[in-house]
Amino acid sequence: SPDPVITKVAGQVGKGKVLAGVVEIYSADGKLLGSGDITNGKYSIDVKDYVGNVKVVADITEYHDEKLDADIETNPFTLTSVSFIFEKEKPVKANVTLMTDIVAKLIPDILTKTNAEITEANKYVATKLGIGSEYDLTTSDIVYLNIDDTFQSNTAQVREAWALMTISNEADLTGIESEASAKEKIQNAL
Repeated sequence: SPDPVITKVAGQVGKGKVLAGVVEIYSADGKLLGSGDITNGKYSIDVKDYVGNVKVVADITEYHDEKLDADIETNPFTLTSVSFIFEKEKPVKANVTLMTDIVAKLIPDILTKTNAEITEANKYVATKLGIGSEYDLTTSDIVYLNIDDTFQSNTAQVREAWALMTISNEADLTGIESEASAKEKIQNAL
């Protein structure tokens, strides 16, 4: 019998470095394709032979708070990301952060959009947050910072880290009200 088809979706999860939680990946029609634990801020899940748009949902229970420089256990809160699998057996990177969550929630019917439209939406939010138009929120590596860190470089990764940290520290994102207020701030900036 032929070997089973394995298509991995993997990435980083960030509100600070996420230390504990679960990631689930859903097809465009809402079918659960797979799930796995977040380990050291990363996840990797086999979605078998699925091709098309995916929604990545991270339920976070512990993360490192850069401002406090402390590990925080919390009631589960959810961040999402949307990505696209082009072909079977080709790995896909799909980070999940506060910013990908904003894109996933602000774009109506995002799971019906093309990969190009999803990428443009991520780059648009990155541009509006001062990270840069060349930066794709779902595929670029996440850099974690401490609140007192200073950097000589002005790279897109460092700008994303500062934007993530600023959004994270503006509100306690463990509840719906806080998430809504963070989204409102970004929406108003857009």
